[in-house]
Amino acid sequence: MNKFTVILGTVLIIFSMLGVFYSLNSAINLNPGPENIIYDSSVEGDVFYYSGEAILMSVYAKGNVDCNSFEVSITDGNYDFFSRTCNSVMNEDGYTYLGDLILDNTGNYQIFTDNGQEIIIIDDEELAQAGLGFMFSGCICFLGFIIAVVGLIVQGKKPNKAIMYVQEKTDIDSRVETDQAYIQEYAYPPR
Repeated sequence: MNKFTVILGTVLIIFSMLGVFYSLNSAINLNPGPENIIYDSSVEGDVFYYSGEAILMSVYAKGNVDCNSFEVSITDGNYDFFSRTCNSVMNEDGYTYLGDLILDNTGNYQIFTDNGQEIIIIDDEELAQAGLGFMFSGCICFLGFIIAVVGLIVQGKKPNKAIMYVQEKTDIDSRVETDQAYIQEYAYPPR
């Protein structure tokens, strides 16, 4: 067993587990708040300007509404970019999760809702970071596991041992000398 390799693998596993728990905690505690709301219909009206900074965006209705019957459309005039994914697990206090917003181009987008119901759009960058942290931590945990297993299998440095071999003279060795003498005595052509 190679102690250094086993300890290194174990440390990697422990730190990666901490990373997994931190990432899961960040994802679970993602709530709409002033730090991640990028659009609020009660403040900005029915036009949303997308600057291109946010990659993942979620749409929430203010209050408790029925997600399946709530009508919302976010369009550039040609295409509706809102993707409804009703998931009650994502609901927060005072907000109902409606779905995701997937935008490619910067610019103004028109928002239509049921009876002027207010919505917010939040930047889910923290969710993306948590997902990347979760995947990275998983890879590091796997690497740590492999290193620990290799450390358990591979033997550490063994102390040098002096090995002495004693070679005994055998009958074969004496016969070889006799044969050589015989060959030398009767060499051809005779003298």
